[in-house]
Amino acid sequence: MFREVNNIHIKCPSILYEFQVDKYSYSLPLDLGLTWKFPVVWTCRQQAPLHASRFLMGSGNESAIAISLKSTESITSSLDANGLDGKLQVDIFQVVPWYIKVYYHTLGVFVDGQPHAVRDIVEKIRVSPSKDKESPGVMEMVLKLPCGVKSAALTLEFDKGFLHIDEYPPDANQGFDIPSAVISFPNFHTNLLFLGDSSLNKSPMISMFQVL
Repeated sequence: MFREVNNIHIKCPSILYEFQVDKYSYSLPLDLGLTWKFPVVWTCRQQAPLHASRFLMGSGNESAIAISLKSTESITSSLDANGLDGKLQVDIFQVVPWYIKVYYHTLGVFVDGQPHAVRDIVEKIRVSPSKDKESPGVMEMVLKLPCGVKSAALTLEFDKGFLHIDEYPPDANQGFDIPSAVISFPNFHTNLLFLGDSSLNKSPMISMFQVL
């Protein structure tokens, strides 16, 4: 059982509900869920400026990871709408398993099919090398692409480490899986809309989910 402490239609403290948990134990845990009284819709005021994809190049044990970025709309108008100075920021977060030996010094940058110096495009980079049989490798980068870019690509060479027969993943004939990269555009935001009743926006708990 639970009771409403404060009505969500008036200004009130952040505590909305009070739950009686004295009747619950490890054998009978409290099953708590949260549902919205009205539909919630996430909207994006602008389409993402670049479409991202990742693929592998090469064959055998010597291969390369490639991250491709292609324009989806007029980036110039998007940058003007966001008040930017002709540069598009792209954040990349990539995790690789420990048995994938990435050579970070082989990082290559291509803009509109032409090679560029890493220092001209990569504003920041942070690398945490993997440890054999202990932890995966992590790479974080902040890119600043020029205005009007149509395509961009990053490449990294890597080798597959030697695994004992007991260390292979299930169904090894299908190959190895590398986690997907997370690519974000910090200057492009989404909105949270509540349909049906604008008074719900006054709730202090719901206001925490809104983009200011």
